[in-house]
Amino acid sequence: MARQNVLKPNRLLLLYLGVVFLISYGLQGIIWLEGGIESDTFKLLVPVVMFIPGIAAIFFLLREKHGLRSVRWGLRKPQYLAYAAFIPAVMALGLVLILTNLGWAKSPHLDFSSGSVDILGGLFVLGKGNQSILFFLVNFLVTAIVLGIVNGLVTVGEEVGWRGYLQPRLIQRFPFAVAIILVGLIWAHWHTPVILMGYNYPETPVLGAILLWPITCIAWSFVAAFLTINSDSIWPAVVFHGSVNAFLGGLVDGMTYTGPRLPADVLVIVVWLIVAALSYFLTKIPAPIVQEVVPD
Repeated sequence: MARQNVLKPNRLLLLYLGVVFLISYGLQGIIWLEGGIESDTFKLLVPVVMFIPGIAAIFFLLREKHGLRSVRWGLRKPQYLAYAAFIPAVMALGLVLILTNLGWAKSPHLDFSSGSVDILGGLFVLGKGNQSILFFLVNFLVTAIVLGIVNGLVTVGEEVGWRGYLQPRLIQRFPFAVAIILVGLIWAHWHTPVILMGYNYPETPVLGAILLWPITCIAWSFVAAFLTINSDSIWPAVVFHGSVNAFLGGLVDGMTYTGPRLPADVLVIVVWLIVAALSYFLTKIPAPIVQEVVPD
């Protein structure tokens, strides 16, 4: 009987992933045919693609005894929303400072000087222009919360799929670290078509798709696991994902690189792996649970 309990949900997980990848790759294929990431089709279809994991997860969840409740919609520890917003934002700010001081890149958004910061561009809730360090930090943290929540509106679909549906089911079947690595690899390879089109790694798309992006997604998955498991809620992962897109995609990816970008990409990964390791040790790893058999 236990053998059936393990095998049947595994087939459902494979079916879930098959549906998600088939539809998502099909839509990304349309983007490629219509001109790639510079096309209007990219802007139109990417938000749709981002909701596919969640929509498919809801369909599969409705077949289960506990249904949608297993996603953990509640929010008992709201402080984790702040952690989720601040971690990517602070990481991005640190990387901007490091890359600028190394001379590898220059930020079009921020210009640092002794005792002040000049905000040249980007969206900052409390305004732009020359600001004291203290006011800038307040501005930056407020902006992190706002952008994490606003950008999280379009990451809900992914997080319901990856962290709400996939993560707990893989944790039930594999050692914790292995499960989170698998979530990261699945998340990464779900992006493969657009990465090969030059998204995120315009200079090294193949290396990005094969190595750089998978390692990055694995690191992010450990941070997202820390947030979701310790808070017992999906919403910190949503805000974290939104903050990553806003700050890593905006501040770091938006920098002007003075030489080959690959060293900077590697540095970003190394820093995130350190944060991932810390997240792993801070996560309250749940005990394995036997998955219930889902009726046909």
